[in-house]
Amino acid sequence: MVFIVTQNIGGIILNQTWSWVGVPYWHDFANKHSKRTIILSSPRNLWEGEVLQVDFTNNGSKDHTMIVTKKTSSEIYLTYHTNDTLNRSFASISVAYPKAKWVPHLVKTTF
Repeated sequence: MVFIVTQNIGGIILNQTWSWVGVPYWHDFANKHSKRTIILSSPRNLWEGEVLQVDFTNNGSKDHTMIVTKKTSSEIYLTYHTNDTLNRSFASISVAYPKAKWVPHLVKTTF
């Protein structure tokens, strides 16, 4: 059984599973409690397999999590569950959400 939660993000109604409602909790676990990630200054510093979170409305609460699945010399590409998106460029996402705050997580290889 899948539980769906309706969430209003900047006037856009999203229906999500419970696992994705926990985006801020993942941040707190990964960065604050377990210290398994380091927050970087720019998403462009991420590598494949690392995590980018975003606060679409810049209200201090993370709204979405994406995984870096491809990197070139000038761009990172992200995969996420919304519309089953595979390898969307960070450039196109950042243009679509100009007021967003990006939270790039470098995943540590040792703890």
